[in-house]
Parts: sequence; structure tokens; C-alpha cells
Amino acid sequence: MTMLRRPVLRSRSLGLGLALALTAGTLSGCAMSPGQQDTLQGVGIGAAGGAALGAIGGAIVGNPGMGAAVGAATGAALGGGGGYLYSKYNQQTDQQTAQTAQMRAQLAQQQAEINQLKAQQQK
Repeated sequence: MTMLRRPVLRSRSLGLGLALALTAGTLSGCAMSPGQQDTLQGVGIGAAGGAALGAIGGAIVGNPGMGAAVGAATGAALGGGGGYLYSKYNQQTDQQTAQTAQMRAQLAQQQAEINQLKAQQQK
């Protein structure tokens, strides 16, 4: 009887992990900010990877279903955190790039003003 429960539990847990990953992938295309999309994609990828690794680890100790469930939950949490941090990094990089472009434009304007003043002095 025990041998019949393990494959069913394994397939349910793996199915749950895959369903979570597919749901996250589907929702990532909805009307969300880029930061939310990165976080949700991290959750989906983490859950799928965690479920797979958890099932392997669980199979070693004799309970692949529980391993997959724990792996999916842990992977989702870590993946979500990683996606959030990645999103924040991208926001900072975009902000710094915009500031750099603004500073370059100001510098170019100041250089043009300096050149005009030099031209006026030479007259």
C-alpha cells in the first residue's frame, strides 16, 4: 500500500510545482510593473527548480513528494527575493544612466556657453 502512495504524492507535488511555475509565467505578462514581473518570474523559476531538486533530495530519503513540496516553497521564496533584488538593481542602474545623460547634457551646454564667452572676448 505504501508503494502506491509515493508515486501519487510525487506526481501531485511535482504537478503543484509545475502549476505554480506556469501560473507565475502566465501572470508575468499581465499589466504589472517591471519590478513585479521580475519578482513573479523569480518565484516561478525558483518554485520549479526547488520542486525538481526537492523531489530528487526527497527520493534519496524516501519521500520525494514532501521533498518537492518543501523545495517548491523554498525555491519560490528565494526566487521571489532574487527577482525583487534584480528589479531594484535594474531600477538603480536606469536611474544612474538617466542622471549621467542629464549631467552630460548640462556639461555640453556649459561648454557651449564657455566657447561663446571666449569668442566674445576675442572680438
